[in-house]
Amino acid sequence: MSRNDKMKFIHIIEGSELCISDALAKYDVPRSTYYRWKRKLLTQGIKGLQDNKPYRAINWNQLLLWQIDKILEYATFNPEYSSREISLYITDNEDFSVSESTVFRRLKE
Repeated sequence: MSRNDKMKFIHIIEGSELCISDALAKYDVPRSTYYRWKRKLLTQGIKGLQDNKPYRAINWNQLLLWQIDKILEYATFNPEYSSREISLYITDNEDFSVSESTVFRRLKE
């Protein structure tokens, strides 16, 4: 729903002869959604009603690109080492730690 549609909907519900609960039930809109839209309209104006794109943050334990490069670099120069040995070397000698299973998954890719 666009922000103009949300604003029109709020005005329709407020101008309805029905009580708010019955009007919301008629349009099949949850009360929490209506009151959230109304609060945003009052506090932020019409800009508060626009849809926000979802934000996906990086997980706290997700490897960074340079860390993946280090794993692949070490594995390339030492092909005889297992994923366990690579993870132990990186944990001991680099400034990050990585599990054996993560090294295995990255090498498998």
